[in-house]
Amino acid sequence: MAKTTPATTRQLPPTTPTLTSRLRELVSACFTAIWVETHEPQEAVRELTSLCRAESWRLGTWDCDRGMTFPLEPIQMPGVTDTQDPLAIIRALPSIANGSGTTLAVFENLHRFLGATEIIQALSRQIHTGKNSRCVVIVLAPVVQIPAELDKLFTVVDHELPGREQLEELARGVAVQEGELPDGDELARVIEAAAGLTASEAENAYSLALVRHGKLEPETLWELKSQQLKKSGLVSLHRGTESFDQLGGLENLKAFCLRAMRRQSEGGRQQPSPWRPASLSSRLRQVPVREGAGQRDRQAHGRARCRCPARLARRPVGEQRPGGPQVG
Repeated sequence: MAKTTPATTRQLPPTTPTLTSRLRELVSACFTAIWVETHEPQEAVRELTSLCRAESWRLGTWDCDRGMTFPLEPIQMPGVTDTQDPLAIIRALPSIANGSGTTLAVFENLHRFLGATEIIQALSRQIHTGKNSRCVVIVLAPVVQIPAELDKLFTVVDHELPGREQLEELARGVAVQEGELPDGDELARVIEAAAGLTASEAENAYSLALVRHGKLEPETLWELKSQQLKKSGLVSLHRGTESFDQLGGLENLKAFCLRAMRRQSEGGRQQPSPWRPASLSSRLRQVPVREGAGQRDRQAHGRARCRCPARLARRPVGEQRPGGPQVG
């Protein structure tokens, strides 16, 4: 009978959940208060619009400039005269959510208005009653500033910055002419230089590189990233021309740094093995043993065993130990 071997399945690396997948899970679990920390509210609203269109959910977006708008369907708000007033919109949410399965009310930069006691109280009441009407309040803000009265009611979600695939997609959308988009390692350096930028910042950097050089160059992106660091006032980015050749000595340190930077530039394909403490047996094997030490240790161990009182007590009377006196 032929012997069959079970097929091995290849385990794929875990993927980072996106904003859409996280919000789908939270809304399905009826989380009625979600705080999204994002520096790209327009991108977050675009993803929410696609999610609501796919799930047939009702969506309303509010900001202090345009007021309350409904991008997917026209909704009337009877009794609301000023749609730019956040308190009036929060009080009107039960009527807005009436007759729909799930409603997402998105408030942009609502943290600027959470100093008013009336808004905090109305928002707390809406969060509790929203579980019955499945009306979810979502706040989009660049910082997490939740009042103590609402701290235990909100769930905080991070809006991640664009990854390498999205940055490459943006680069291909900007550099559409022949010769503008590099390939191979040069394109990888451009994408690596754009890492950490928002979608709008990366798009602006790509456009500036095309104006300066006629193609995408990483130097322009590094320049814009250094300007972003200057805004924080904490650190600054220095891109000098110094090299290890100008540093005398320290050969081992320079070789270690070069290996570390080479692994990082290769995209993490060569992951360093994790450090593990050496076991006791491996440490003992590394201790040098002098010639003849093993034989002397065995002889000493044998003498110690012979002098043991318990062994002498068990030895019959009159028996003579080799090389020793008679017992008795």
